[in-house]
Amino acid sequence: MDQTEWGRKGRFLNVFVSSPTDVLNERRLVSLVIEEINRTIGQRFRITLQVRMWERLRPTGENPMQFIKRQLYNCDLFVMIFSRRFGSSVLQGGEYRSGTQEEYETAQALREESQDKRPEIFTYFKKITDEATLSDPGPELSKVLQFRDKIKNTIFFKEYSSVETFAPMFKDNIIEWMLEIFDRIGTDKITEQKRTVLQRFFALGSSKDSRPSVRIIYPPIPWVEKWADVTHLLPYMVIEDFQAIHKFTKDLNIAGCDDVKAKTTEVFDEHHERFANKIFICLPRNLCAQRHLEKIPESRFGFKIEHSAGNDKETKYIVWKRKANDNPLCVYSPQSKYLLIQRKKGRSD
Repeated sequence: MDQTEWGRKGRFLNVFVSSPTDVLNERRLVSLVIEEINRTIGQRFRITLQVRMWERLRPTGENPMQFIKRQLYNCDLFVMIFSRRFGSSVLQGGEYRSGTQEEYETAQALREESQDKRPEIFTYFKKITDEATLSDPGPELSKVLQFRDKIKNTIFFKEYSSVETFAPMFKDNIIEWMLEIFDRIGTDKITEQKRTVLQRFFALGSSKDSRPSVRIIYPPIPWVEKWADVTHLLPYMVIEDFQAIHKFTKDLNIAGCDDVKAKTTEVFDEHHERFANKIFICLPRNLCAQRHLEKIPESRFGFKIEHSAGNDKETKYIVWKRKANDNPLCVYSPQSKYLLIQRKKGRSD
């Protein structure tokens, strides 16, 4: 399957099985385990595993190793099994001592080049417990042991004691791998859905040849005497500002916008940033945002201040209209009311 569509294109995952000819029973068990997986959790997850092995490959007039390499390029899981035979080289005088070794090296190279570390690699070696055999392993087993020692520090592999123990071990490993794939598919799907929604919400203006840029403008906390009785709230206000900045930045990144910067109103240069999309936070404290909104003709969103008759009390609120000629919807800040109550309590105490 295509490298850019891990587990998505029809949710078919290709499993390539590589080994010499002395592990035919293990190869047969791989097929049986995968058939069982497809009938059970595969149906539940809507993921189908497709086995690729030389017994099932069609006849071809091209070089067999080149044909096999093409199968490896679309491989999601590479399974390599060794017992006592190392196998023989496909090409006389070739770089590799066996076709299995060449297939492994190809899969390993593809994994290193892939951003999503594909294919996954399962490697199995049958245990050799006979001391007499180990003391005089012969040319074939010697190559297997040398190859095992060569790769043991570069990749995790399993040893199995018999054909009977191989099947449950392989089944456990592949179920765990499928659960990881399913989690990844689910996460990717949620992220993709979220990106679609966010892209519609953040309809950021940009030309076709450029990526949108965003500036998040937030006000610093000024020290003013009238706030002296609520200083215990200031740290929480700072935290709220930075949590909002973090949330906006994260959502904008998911929506595909990488050029996101946060600036205080003190360093924000409206002329220099005139082509950037702007997000103003905390309007009651953000005089820069209030001035910016006042300049927008027919703005459906603004900030208003009303002075009560007979006293110097002022009421601040946000005005929002669904349509240009609609009656405005006024949004009053609960924090403003809370601060007012706090100040009254401070004076009465």
